[in-house]
Amino acid sequence: MTQKNTPLPRTIAKLAVGLIGVAAFLTGCSSTQLVISPVHEMGTMGSQNPEALTVEKDSRVTVELLSPTFSKRIEEVPSFSITVENLSDESALLSTGSVKMTSGDQVVEAYDSEEYILRVHMGMQRKAQENSGRQTEMAMQNDATTSDPAMRDNSAALAKISSSQMADKASAGRSAKLKLSEELKQLISIHQIDPGETLQGIVKFHPDNIEAGRPLQLSVVFNGQSYEFEFDVSEKE
Repeated sequence: MTQKNTPLPRTIAKLAVGLIGVAAFLTGCSSTQLVISPVHEMGTMGSQNPEALTVEKDSRVTVELLSPTFSKRIEEVPSFSITVENLSDESALLSTGSVKMTSGDQVVEAYDSEEYILRVHMGMQRKAQENSGRQTEMAMQNDATTSDPAMRDNSAALAKISSSQMADKASAGRSAKLKLSEELKQLISIHQIDPGETLQGIVKFHPDNIEAGRPLQLSVVFNGQSYEFEFDVSEKE
């Protein structure tokens, strides 16, 4: 007995395409991650945090790695908390320009506040447009499949999966937005630190020039002195 291969009805073909689209949506886009780890020989290890390095000269500067992994995604760019304790008798300024980074012989640029805010807003707008496009696509697919009684159950299941995922994405997006909003308040811009005062802020860097296997050097220049810190960079296993 022979069995003939008949082409799929158009509505079923459309559903198959929709399922592939949902699978891609669930998987999401990946971004290569690298791992940063402090080299403690360059400074004094923080007593409570192994990710922090401290160097003391006329003042005391502590650099804390906020996340051991990073990528080119705006929410995963290399980020450091910088704490400066002015132990001298003079006031001095600290700004984003006071914090320098190199990967081997390549300069790694820091984000200034305006640039970072712009990049965050662009990322949020892009995600909103992607979600809107997916919702439109699902509506069109549902309209095409519900006209066929045999496909209504599958169409409803597909819509339920998609709606659940979009709700999860929206919730995650709101949480990320709140987190980024708090980070923006902590970004270092330009500050005067008077004798006896302590300032803590965050500096974020462009990841493009950072490569695994190259020494990552971070320096903080304060009141005419340079405080040096070193980190290792490796590929995430």
